[in-house]
Amino acid sequence: MTDRGGSVKWSYQPKSHKLKDTTINHGSYNNTTNYEYNALNQNTKVTDSGKTFYFDYDEFGSVVRYQAGNDTAAQFTYDHTKKLTNLQIGTKDSQRILEESYTYDATNNRTAMERKNGDKTEKTTYAYDAVNQLTKETLPNGTMKEYSYDGFGNRIGIQVTEAGKTAVSTTAVFNDGNQLTKFGNESLTYDANGNRTSDGKYKYTWNEADQLVAITKQGESTPFATYKYDDDGRRIEKTVDGTTTRYHYDGDSINPLYETDGNGNVLRQYVYSVDGIRLAMKSQGQTVYYHYNPRGDVIAMTDENGQIVATYEYDAWGNVLKSDTKGIAAENPFGYAGYMYDKEIGMYYLIARYYNPTHGVFLSVDPDPGDEDDPLTQNGYNYGDNNPVMMVDPDGHYAQLLIPVAIGGYRAYKVYKGYKQIKKVNNYNKKIKQTNKQQNRHSNSKKNPQTYHGYEIYNTKSKQVVKVGISGDRIKKNGKSARAEKQVRNFNRNYGNNYASRIVRVDLRGRAKAERWEKYHVKYINRIQGKPLAKPFHSRP
Repeated sequence: MTDRGGSVKWSYQPKSHKLKDTTINHGSYNNTTNYEYNALNQNTKVTDSGKTFYFDYDEFGSVVRYQAGNDTAAQFTYDHTKKLTNLQIGTKDSQRILEESYTYDATNNRTAMERKNGDKTEKTTYAYDAVNQLTKETLPNGTMKEYSYDGFGNRIGIQVTEAGKTAVSTTAVFNDGNQLTKFGNESLTYDANGNRTSDGKYKYTWNEADQLVAITKQGESTPFATYKYDDDGRRIEKTVDGTTTRYHYDGDSINPLYETDGNGNVLRQYVYSVDGIRLAMKSQGQTVYYHYNPRGDVIAMTDENGQIVATYEYDAWGNVLKSDTKGIAAENPFGYAGYMYDKEIGMYYLIARYYNPTHGVFLSVDPDPGDEDDPLTQNGYNYGDNNPVMMVDPDGHYAQLLIPVAIGGYRAYKVYKGYKQIKKVNNYNKKIKQTNKQQNRHSNSKKNPQTYHGYEIYNTKSKQVVKVGISGDRIKKNGKSARAEKQVRNFNRNYGNNYASRIVRVDLRGRAKAERWEKYHVKYINRIQGKPLAKPFHSRP
């Protein structure tokens, strides 16, 4: 793939879909990252510039040990329900980077986090309401942060009580469109499309695609920050005070593979696992390594000798409480939940939208109306369904529960041509269903022009695919197929709670094409797994 003066190439293992290596060529800059797997197709090694990263898994596919290219390591402990209960990260000379333990309630919300700090143990606790919204956060120093909400999922109040001091309250006001219009003494405005146009600090300019293209400081007339995007809605260029940074992505994923300056010189390159976990940053001939907590926050970085060169702390909503960096670690743009942090504006770039952690909301509305059976997803602006302890939102379109199988954070995922395509498919199918009804055409007719998606159902223990299917039903806001999820519930009920689904294609236009894809994809799965799909899970084709 050629991209603005550079190219990225991927090669795969023979007769397999498994990635073998990724090669970057941009001017005089060249780099190859290699990947190795075990018999269960789990990524066990990543090698880049002579440095190797190692992953060890348990029988459920969760990472239990990770070793970085500088010999720092992380150890993970899980309970019988696969929730992470203990995380230890240390350097090769036994210096502790992080040691935390976690407890949960009956609804799988984290209620306590205990961190060892020298000879002391620091405890943070969390409380939630009946719909899993975070209502209280108590920090180790005794500071309490309490949050209140209205019936539409808007965070209308924050009360902070420090030990021995009077409580400080901030009130937030929202209009009928769930738009934040007042935060304390700060007033905010929006355009007709639901994009924020001004607040207490900035004025915002948006293009016809509702993408943020410029920010101007209040009282000034010239933007100090401008942005450009590609056809998949990903930010490919940022200019701040005359300095330009361009982003080059790993194929159609949301992960920037490397960055260049305005003259096309490579500034930084990032090393990833096959699953999209960001492992290291390379700059100026040096490498620094990422270390995460369970939410995916970057909490520390180490250099090639395993020495700590950066430490970070955040509150539940992503406000930066501490940032101490030196050397090239100061260039690191990633922080809370692994998101890219635009420190010049104090906000996070989440691909589709920008998130303000102080306000706890996005700057623009989610174009998807949400799921009918989940009111919190219908708000349009709130972050993480108001549960920032347990939910992340990598692409700004839908909150998802943390998956504790990656190295101390959520498993990043590759977006198949972006959420915009899924939204387009849903709208198209809605019209086609009406036409089918008018013409008395059955949905299973090969003449049905509806767009289908293809999905796989797999065993979460063995990682083996057990069923391939197609569906013309709506793709839910959480990225899941409604039809596949119904089948998953049936499998889990009858054959053990070990099955999950994933969508692998969303662009199968017409029933005939969808059936052809299903037929050939079954053959492909049979070949790479070495045995045919069979009943009771798969019956056809």
